[in-house]
Amino acid sequence: MDETMRKPNGYECVEPELGDELWRLGAPATDAGLRRRLENHLMICDACRLRCAAERRVAAGLADGTLALPDARPRAARALAWGGGLAVAAGLALILVLPPRARDGDRIVRAPDDPQFHRPVEGEVVRGGRPTLSWASIEGATAYRVHVDEVGGDHAWHGETAGLEIDVPADAELPLSRDYRAFVEPVPADLAQPGGVSVSFRTGTTPEFLAHRAVASPAMAKTLAMIGMLGLGAGLLLRDRRFPSIRRR
Repeated sequence: MDETMRKPNGYECVEPELGDELWRLGAPATDAGLRRRLENHLMICDACRLRCAAERRVAAGLADGTLALPDARPRAARALAWGGGLAVAAGLALILVLPPRARDGDRIVRAPDDPQFHRPVEGEVVRGGRPTLSWASIEGATAYRVHVDEVGGDHAWHGETAGLEIDVPADAELPLSRDYRAFVEPVPADLAQPGGVSVSFRTGTTPEFLAHRAVASPAMAKTLAMIGMLGLGAGLLLRDRRFPSIRRR
């Protein structure tokens, strides 16, 4: 028995081994001899009499409605809403940051380790007209030539870099809502297949970009956001309800 039970209101149980068993007084199966010992214990132990009296008053208050147990639902609702909100935020962040699933294109991929674009992925909708293009390293290359051509149009841009990524500059910004194909060729060119490595993508406005991400984002990110929205909605619904509290006559 802990100290709060041994010394209610400053009194200490005189027979702790019996004080711990007082709950058996209300059990029909309690042995008659033990029941007499417990009843005798109550006659001499002020601490246990006070505790039992308090328990009886609480039980009676709960039975007649003058007392009500504190409801844990408001706290649970807040925790559910906070947890759901965090999950939504994390899911949306992953949707915006992680590469979308690549669309099946007409590129010939001979093996998983063949040279290829990292970003954009095949069929990606990029936000704005100045995408960053990045690709896998090609062994032996000293530089890379990059070409971007509008599909069915006349807009084109080309650049060269010694690194593995390049930004479309401001003076060559790609018109929005159009389809493009990007090519990267190593220097020297014979390190890759004729035509180099290519990828198709589309420039888009912010709504177009978000619509594409909503469809093509990794399933894990969308699942996390969905679970978070369910938790957030449930938490807000519970939080707005009125809950009972302790009442006294």
